[in-house]
Amino acid sequence: MEDIFNILKTLQAKRKFFLPFLALFWIFITCFLFPQPFINKGNSSLLFNASMIYAYSIACLMLLGMINIDKVWAVFLFVMVTDAIGIGSRYLLEYGEVSNEINYTLTSILGYLLIIPLTTTLVYLLMYSFKKWVKL
Repeated sequence: MEDIFNILKTLQAKRKFFLPFLALFWIFITCFLFPQPFINKGNSSLLFNASMIYAYSIACLMLLGMINIDKVWAVFLFVMVTDAIGIGSRYLLEYGEVSNEINYTLTSILGYLLIIPLTTTLVYLLMYSFKKWVKL
């Protein structure tokens, strides 16, 4: 547990250095996992779902180290903006393919841009309360 607190302290101290890496990491995650929560109808493996949860958990832990609790709105906006950039990157990556017509519906884009930031913010708050509880 001490190792995690040391990592969080390092991230807090060098926030300006690590924040661009976190943004690129989040854009990368979104670019390659974008349509999965919405078109995934039981045909995905357990390993893929576990790796998706693991990637988002690491990103939430990094957010916990870099953004203070009094700026919860910054977590939501950071995730929403990086998700939008990641979705745009995915669109450019698959430009001209038929899969864009399937993946890029209004409900999937708006759902992803609202559900993922909201869930991430809630996980951020839970991690913060756990961090505060453990330190007491």
